[in-house]
Amino acid sequence: MKKYIIVLLICLVTGSSQAQTANLTVKVINIKEIKGSMSVALFNSPEGYPCGDSFYQAKSHKLDSLNFSMVFSDLPPGVYAVAVFQDTNDNGEQDTNWLGIPKEPYGFSNDAVARFSAPSFEEAQLLLKEDIEIEITLVH
Repeated sequence: MKKYIIVLLICLVTGSSQAQTANLTVKVINIKEIKGSMSVALFNSPEGYPCGDSFYQAKSHKLDSLNFSMVFSDLPPGVYAVAVFQDTNDNGEQDTNWLGIPKEPYGFSNDAVARFSAPSFEEAQLLLKEDIEIEITLVH
């Protein structure tokens, strides 16, 4: 009997210590033309946000419709920020002019606004505790 109680306690402790995960659905709106690919980067810290390679996850998908959404599955709860851009010429990078201003459509979670530079992680952050869907409006 004592052996069964110990096994039950171990199961309860290990089961309760496993964190729940959540899905984040990113819906991109204001797509003007079906051209190129949509790249979506998910960051879980300010490090490298929004243009660096230190994203938590990133995905790219060929555009085949003016309606676009992407799902990031099984994410641990926490604070995240999202940056998207439409790679209209499919060269794998966001093209900019000589001042560094994007020439291809882009957007950020919370529709955070880029003024003289990209918005901060804090302006774009969202708290993920359960499955959510966000909309990001592309800026042209």
